[in-house]
Amino acid sequence: MVLFGVVRATGLSPDEVRAWAWPDTLHYLAYCELEAERARLPSSRGTSPRSGANTRTLIYRVHPRPGE
Repeated sequence: MVLFGVVRATGLSPDEVRAWAWPDTLHYLAYCELEAERARLPSSRGTSPRSGANTRTLIYRVHPRPGE
């Protein structure tokens, strides 16, 4: 599933994406998620968020595969 998402987002061939290191793939997907989150937020050009506004922090933890 991840492969097809990255292929579609980057326009690279599946073989090129398979050559990526797994952490690089995860970092790319995390970056895409953060950009999508930023795009969903209302524009706040030069204004500070209201007191008590809902904010979310996404934390991605990468656990190495056994044997790596």
